[in-house]
Amino acid sequence: MQVTVDVTIDDFRALQTAALARLSSVPAPPRTTAERFVLCVSVLCALVFFIAVARHRHGVALVLGVSGLIGVWASILAARMATLRTWRPSERGSLLGEQTVELTDSSFICRSLGHACEVAWPSIHAIEETDQHFFFFTDRVAGAIVPKRAFASTEAAERFASRARELHARAAG
Repeated sequence: MQVTVDVTIDDFRALQTAALARLSSVPAPPRTTAERFVLCVSVLCALVFFIAVARHRHGVALVLGVSGLIGVWASILAARMATLRTWRPSERGSLLGEQTVELTDSSFICRSLGHACEVAWPSIHAIEETDQHFFFFTDRVAGAIVPKRAFASTEAAERFASRARELHARAAG
């Protein structure tokens, strides 16, 4: 069974949302050393500032120093958030754009411009469905996207999903 799909950035974001939902019970990754350092320095500076204010020994230099360190911390945080916001796949790379998805007895195959991926059914971690997509997870947070709009009808989408689940279940034993 084969279908041609056109995966958009919105489809990719839906996959990210589904992947985050899968990770809701997994603890967040540890902070980097730089993040821990900046956070500790900022907390210490804030503590020094509050102690100085409490003792009425707050000079302009102290206020400027604390403000500067908090500003550095905020700028590092803002830069990290900006990096995360701008991270996105190429418009016509291996994730977005026109793709052909094929279900065979032994594997799930996805082909796009200059890229082909064949995943044996036992290596598919999960097949999940939303109102608009089928997701074939090949890892906890990565997988292939099959938008339901690629099918001529709801029945065709259901036949595709049924066949995929059948092949996946057969491989699981």
